[in-house]
Amino acid sequence: DEVPTPNAAEHAPHERREAARGAEVFVQAGCAECHQGPSKTNNQFHQVVPESRDPAAALPRVVTRPLGAVRVRAPFLHDGRAPTLASIHRDHYPNDTHGRTSNLSEDDLRALKFYLETL
Repeated sequence: DEVPTPNAAEHAPHERREAARGAEVFVQAGCAECHQGPSKTNNQFHQVVPESRDPAAALPRVVTRPLGAVRVRAPFLHDGRAPTLASIHRDHYPNDTHGRTSNLSEDDLRALKFYLETL
């Protein structure tokens, strides 16, 4: 059984251009190394879980999540600590432990968010 994916978010033309740039950022930042294929997952375990103050959220590794319809699945991360797509890398992965994102500008993060909203 497959759950239908909601239609992609509607974007203005300049946002669609940002989404296209975000697809490039997705590859350059290494996201596509694990989030690959039609479902944007390699279904493998990775040690990318940020430290948590919640003992129940202390996991040694997690399976790469598919990114289809990620725009409607907030909150994010395994324990729900990231309220928005932008906060995942801005607030929770400062040391390139989940892709190479520490050098991304706010414009890059915004473009990446627009791209993810098209999935």
